[in-house]
Amino acid sequence: MITVDHKSDTVLLPIYGRMVPFNVTTIRTVLGNQNTIRVIFNVPGTPLNPNDSLKNKDAIYLKEVSFRTKDSRHSSDVVQQVKSLRRKVMARESERAERTSLVNQEKLQIVRNNSKPLSLSNLWIRPPFSGRKKNRGTLEAHVNGFRYSTTNERVDVLFANIKHAFFQPAEKEMTTLLHFHLHNHIMVGTKKTKDVQFYVEVMDVVQSLGGRRRSSAYDADDIVEEQRERDRKNKINMDFNHFANQVNDMWQLPQFASLSLEFDQPLREFGFNGVPHKTSTFIIPTSSCLVELTESPFLVVCLSEIEIVNLERVGFGQKSFDMAIIFKDLKKDVLRVDSVPTS
Repeated sequence: MITVDHKSDTVLLPIYGRMVPFNVTTIRTVLGNQNTIRVIFNVPGTPLNPNDSLKNKDAIYLKEVSFRTKDSRHSSDVVQQVKSLRRKVMARESERAERTSLVNQEKLQIVRNNSKPLSLSNLWIRPPFSGRKKNRGTLEAHVNGFRYSTTNERVDVLFANIKHAFFQPAEKEMTTLLHFHLHNHIMVGTKKTKDVQFYVEVMDVVQSLGGRRRSSAYDADDIVEEQRERDRKNKINMDFNHFANQVNDMWQLPQFASLSLEFDQPLREFGFNGVPHKTSTFIIPTSSCLVELTESPFLVVCLSEIEIVNLERVGFGQKSFDMAIIFKDLKKDVLRVDSVPTS
């Protein structure tokens, strides 16, 4: 009987009366129907493994094994088990590979002597931690960096690794946020990232439209509700602003002079619409960057790293034009921002 050993990441196949173990990474795919199971292996020289050299020219490789069964339920169960084990192992291996490429950083020094660190609570993080259950967490400013922690996860962002810090209050958006663009990648859960964001939704993104009586513009309940939402938004913006100002004051201390860090705020009046990735977003300049921090993937372009900006398709009668940003580091890809309104 075909058996999946989850503990050893192995699939045991019965061949000539013996149980032969195969590590799940040697299996390319498993196919099955009501009475057959096909196991297809990774073999050197196939299109998926063209670079694998045949070190031993005389070696014989097992390319595919087929089994017949009368138990259709067991057949489908084996296929699902092998596929799920393979997904789990591949995810683990890719995470391990990403972790090996990370730059080693110093450890976070926790605030001691019974003094309470600066903190903001009930924040969400982007990119989110893996797992179905999402929890809010608390962001704390310690001696040499920030720590964000939930009930079962945490991530540290060191001051020395922060390239740019942004504070964006909610005006026309649904979120107030703090965003850190980093020098070197860090791991957030199982994701490798150079941008970490902590945010609060200032109002419900989804509102129920049905099940209520029709209301006029002068409905007292609606007016009270709108005022409550405005008050909540203003309080959240003030809390974030207060935290950013306190951290800015801390960064002015002599020990942080070499970092030259300060929370930058987007200049909304100079913003414009454009398509840096796949969807149209509102791009806003700050004193040092061009940013889009609301939609993921985020856009952070350091103005000091730009060699030249080329405007394309500019002409009378055109409703929009494109923008190509060429960096001083010519190894970097050209960044395109398409469909910028001519106005």
